[in-house]
Amino acid sequence: MYYPFFLFSLCVNAFRWLLCRLLIDSSQRLQSQSQKGNDGFTARNNSQAYFCRSLALAYIELTVLDRFVTLLREGKDGEPVPADLVQVLVRIAALFGLWSLEKHLTSLYQGGYISGSEPPKMIREAILQLCYELKDDAVALVDAIAPTDFILNSPITRSDGQIYKNLYSAMIQGPNALERPTYWKEFVDKPVIGSKSKL
Repeated sequence: MYYPFFLFSLCVNAFRWLLCRLLIDSSQRLQSQSQKGNDGFTARNNSQAYFCRSLALAYIELTVLDRFVTLLREGKDGEPVPADLVQVLVRIAALFGLWSLEKHLTSLYQGGYISGSEPPKMIREAILQLCYELKDDAVALVDAIAPTDFILNSPITRSDGQIYKNLYSAMIQGPNALERPTYWKEFVDKPVIGSKSKL
């Protein structure tokens, strides 16, 4: 089996388990808050930080991965995804899945889905490997997404291709770029009054 496909399916399965676990934990937290005598608003409010919020994020991330699966299987508008794009898209999906999954490691450990020190190492190594594999496609991917120069907000990635000119322009247009720093007097040699040179 191709490596990114395996990682991608691994992420989807882990997120499905995580979603069920967080749903159970959130439900139990909400019930325990209600049993303490809190009204509905307070019970929900006290269940947000580590329970319902994590559940919502995991649900969104799993939905993104599921839609990616649907896109790869069915294509868009009835047309299949071109074969040369499938591997790049699977790498991106696996990278997104692993990057998202890494943020949920605590819940995965607490629930018993993973144990030991190897899973985080494997996730990080896989992320680095996928980044390495995607580096040659990075420019094409950014061009495909086509964010504006304002969104990228980087002088070296502007669409006009004039890296050095844009970098120089960004440096001299910074606040106080052409003024002396406020501490400049501390570095100027001051002659001591009344002292003579020993030479």
